[in-house]
Amino acid sequence: MPPEKKQSNSSDDNFDAKKVFTTSDITTMDDDEAYLIAKKNNPRFIQPTRTPDQKKKNIQRGLAEVYTDGDGEIPDLSKLENGNRPLWKTILYTLIVILIVLFSAAAAGFYIFNNLMKGDSFTNENVLLKIQPPLTLVSGADGDYVVTITNKEKVNLYDLKLQIIYPDSFVFGSADPKPMGDGNNIWNFSILKAGESLRVNLKGKAVASLSSALTFRADLDFKPADLNATYRQEAIIDLTITSSIIGLSVIGPETALSKDNVEYDIKYQNTGIDDLSDLQIVVDYPAGFIFGSSTPIAQAGNSNTWVVDKLKASSTGEIKIGGNYSATEATGNQEFKVRVQLKNKGDYYPQSEQSVVTNVIKDQLSLQLIANGSAQDQPINFGDMLIYSINFKNTGQDIIQSAKVVLTLDSQIVDWDTLADEHRGVADAGKGTITWTGRNVPQLLKLAQGEEGTISVSVRLKDFATAKADNVSKYSVESSVEATGAQASGISVDVKSNSITNAINSDLTFVSGAKYYNSDNIALGLGPITPKNGEVSSYNIEMNVGNNIHDISDGKVVITLPKGVAWANNTSADRGDIVYNSKTNQAIWAIGDLAKSNGLISGSFNVSIQPTSNDVGKVLLLVSDATLTAKDGVTGATMKKSVKAITTAFEDPILGQLGGMVE
Repeated sequence: MPPEKKQSNSSDDNFDAKKVFTTSDITTMDDDEAYLIAKKNNPRFIQPTRTPDQKKKNIQRGLAEVYTDGDGEIPDLSKLENGNRPLWKTILYTLIVILIVLFSAAAAGFYIFNNLMKGDSFTNENVLLKIQPPLTLVSGADGDYVVTITNKEKVNLYDLKLQIIYPDSFVFGSADPKPMGDGNNIWNFSILKAGESLRVNLKGKAVASLSSALTFRADLDFKPADLNATYRQEAIIDLTITSSIIGLSVIGPETALSKDNVEYDIKYQNTGIDDLSDLQIVVDYPAGFIFGSSTPIAQAGNSNTWVVDKLKASSTGEIKIGGNYSATEATGNQEFKVRVQLKNKGDYYPQSEQSVVTNVIKDQLSLQLIANGSAQDQPINFGDMLIYSINFKNTGQDIIQSAKVVLTLDSQIVDWDTLADEHRGVADAGKGTITWTGRNVPQLLKLAQGEEGTISVSVRLKDFATAKADNVSKYSVESSVEATGAQASGISVDVKSNSITNAINSDLTFVSGAKYYNSDNIALGLGPITPKNGEVSSYNIEMNVGNNIHDISDGKVVITLPKGVAWANNTSADRGDIVYNSKTNQAIWAIGDLAKSNGLISGSFNVSIQPTSNDVGKVLLLVSDATLTAKDGVTGATMKKSVKAITTAFEDPILGQLGGMVE
């Protein structure tokens, strides 16, 4: 029997001899690593001491295990064997490689092309358009403008079109090169080479109000070389009017009594090198100023405006204005303002404004004259009524006693028989005066501080026939008021009011009517003289126009035809033309200018009617309205005359008065 193995309780008895090894058993690892592994598996492992020869052999053994195949032979590393890789992986890897190659080629091509073409590509960032204005913008003066086009691109530009949009107030003068278009604002250029520039030298003037803003804009369209596309560049500049070529000054008194006449001297000058036309000087009078006269006279119908047709270069004009401050209500400063304006394209633009301040010392007695609702001059007609209001007030610090007010009417055409005065003043037709005292107006006996009152009176003018029979030579009414009295302290009071001149308009003559025959017994109409149901009758409408005293302009007669009345031509006129407006159913006779020496002129035309059964027994209208308008050449007033409606019941020069009732 084999001997039994002896059991031991010692821990050494558990030692497995197979697990006892040394580093000599490890042939493919670094000695230190082999030692650590052996030590981990067996804590009792003790590293033996090896000789250098043993270490060398161990290294060679490890290398042999790495580089030999299963047969112990070193393989041929110059040849690689294909493993058992799946087909889909091979295809995928191949596609990835191809895509990487294509992407790399495209990126490289784009980079090379971009760098090759970069030097000659068009960007539109280097086409420069610039407007160079004058250093200062002076209204009314010519200024030089330069528009520059610069091509800093690497390619040429073709078919260039430059268009400048001028401000409304700009007046074109000249340009080099010459522009095209009705607005003188278009230039065409065939080519602008790379690195070159083009210039347009422009001359013109802006006429606008001071401090107003003007905007100039330039648009440039062009085509770069080798590109079939149109590009655009824009340039905009905003300019401000800083001054004007028209100088202005005004001189007046520093102080003045309200009742005293004062004078203001206005001077204006053209400081430019060119003549100016269509100037206007406008005065803004203070509230209490009463205009008296001016040299030269103001524009017709307007006492504060003067028109200067032409002012030569470097020349000066002057206006002197006289008046007083009798309408001022209290002592204080009054600002007299003047401005000069220049006309451009139908509108006036202020060029300069000046003013002078006058300290007005109020009179003890305020006196103001009003005629037909105005303290200013205004034209009137023969036979018109003049209604006067005389306003008085004690503006001083003392009582005024025993005051007397005298109204003077310097005229040959006042009909004193028509005088109406509720206060029953004393009228003297020979002297042309009406006088009121405390007997007529009790307030005038004792006028307390701040007390005021009004005297009203009216008188009619003579008609033209009466004035002609009286051999009148002065066709106007010059009115003024003077008041006297004394303060309680004994100081006398003597005040004059404003004066008013009412010039007489020319006396227009306008007569219109219907007829069938003329005075030579020649029929001008057609059909039944007495209108009949269903039948057509035509009649002649005659107009007679005349004037006297002054020449007239813009004479025109407008005749409106009622419904059912037709235009039948047969026109005749001593002056001008008669035309028919079918839209308004009006006949218009444009007379134009007519001198007072022309006498009576005539015009005529025919109308026709065709009555219906509803018209039987009625008198029919032939003309519903007839009006003459004209402008008086002296007073500047627009005059108007109308006649009543014309019917079939008219007075014929041959047949006499006709009944005109439809049969």
